[in-house]
Amino acid sequence: MSLFLMTHCSESSPNSDSKIPSENVSGLSDSTSNPTIVFFGDSLTAGLGLPSQDYAWPSLVEKKLLEEGIKVQAINAGLSGDTSSGGLSRIDWALRNQISIFVLELGANDMMRAVKVSLIKSNLKQIIQKVREKNPDCKILLIGMRTFPNLGKTYRKQFDAIYSEIAKEEKVDLLPFLLEGVAGERKLNQADGIHPTSEGHEILAETVYPYIRKML
Repeated sequence: MSLFLMTHCSESSPNSDSKIPSENVSGLSDSTSNPTIVFFGDSLTAGLGLPSQDYAWPSLVEKKLLEEGIKVQAINAGLSGDTSSGGLSRIDWALRNQISIFVLELGANDMMRAVKVSLIKSNLKQIIQKVREKNPDCKILLIGMRTFPNLGKTYRKQFDAIYSEIAKEEKVDLLPFLLEGVAGERKLNQADGIHPTSEGHEILAETVYPYIRKML
């Protein structure tokens, strides 16, 4: 993975640990008779740099489901710059509604800051546990990220392993790497070399879709 690609998010919202993404949430409503999917993550989920969240992969996944005649309520709870600690601090807000599927995509910003892997893992596990406490029947998809050699072999090995470890320990589904086929591809990333373009998000949606479809 390229260094440029993995520097996403952190500069966009430096105080994200204490923020709630009130202005960039789509699909939030008090109730719905359709299955509710919460996409909880950082700028990759929020769709930073796109014309609107309609172009981000969570919306594209919802669109693909609707095209199959599957009605769902999609909530984009992505927040640019968010970390695992920030996500843990705002998870209660995201759990106000009954949830059928919870998609967790966090950790890249922690990695860029060389946050202790043990803390990242603890935060992600606590988020999953909070989701289950509020929604015992909720299905959970954990989306993994990968680091790069610049942070050192030891950190890279430890970080890259946490997602599979969490998935096994918490018994959740795992998508190993969200950016498969997009990371490092200049034509699929914006001018900053960091955030995927609309075309890049289409690939992310294709990557995520089979996992969501299987859960419904």
